[in-house]
Amino acid sequence: MGKFLGKPDLESFPNAAKKGLKIFSNQQINAVSGYERLYRLFWNRKAEELCRNPSFAKWSKTAITGVIATEWSLKKTALLSNHATRLMDYESSTSDTNRKRKQKADTVYQGSLSMLNEHKNLLRLDEELRNLKRPDNTTRNKKKKISAMEDAMQAKISELKKRQEALRKGLENMAKEKHVQNTDIVKNMDVNTTQLDSASIQELINTIMPQDDVGEGCSGSKGPDEGGDSDSEQEVALPVDSESDLSGEEGCSGARGEDEEAESDRAQEVNLNVDS
Repeated sequence: MGKFLGKPDLESFPNAAKKGLKIFSNQQINAVSGYERLYRLFWNRKAEELCRNPSFAKWSKTAITGVIATEWSLKKTALLSNHATRLMDYESSTSDTNRKRKQKADTVYQGSLSMLNEHKNLLRLDEELRNLKRPDNTTRNKKKKISAMEDAMQAKISELKKRQEALRKGLENMAKEKHVQNTDIVKNMDVNTTQLDSASIQELINTIMPQDDVGEGCSGSKGPDEGGDSDSEQEVALPVDSESDLSGEEGCSGARGEDEEAESDRAQEVNLNVDS
């Protein structure tokens, strides 16, 4: 049995507790670091937000958990972009050659571009799905097309998670080269950061694209696919700080505790609200 890390503050999340959703205690939140800690903070707040919304009153715990998982993926793009910008502003150590430093920076830039483009494609697909679902849309085989598009969105969400994880690994490698603790950077990030909309994503992409040469201390981002790990969550089977297997936690509200990668029955358009 795992170590008991205190009872969750159910009074602060009454609607989520009533629904039977998992709530993390303060001890459970403070027992981890990096993105895992941000994820647990996000989980509590988003669970309460959804459960007090009448639109979700008849939704199952599994479906709501899927919404939280998708919302976290969308939130994480903004967090990783912020992380990349902050890390690029740190001076490099002298332990690596200029070539190696440039390779790591290029990896982060390319990974950021890859993640942002994938996120933009997901938002575009969501907009198409919303249009298809409109009552005045009388296209032929509407139900079949909606089902196919929802499946495509699930695939896009999974791909976005892979791009995010690749970037996180690239940031981890760059942090090691710069002798910077990534967890310190992430600790100072705000989980309430607004999700990126299509215009914001395109603006970031335009900022990155002109970078022919990656210099030290540039506030930009591209992305990664190298080893490195730590404060991660999982989409691509990582060892620690996983945001997965959340069902095994002690001191929770009694829900079955879906993990971060749990999916809802289908990718609902409500999952892609960029205002949260």
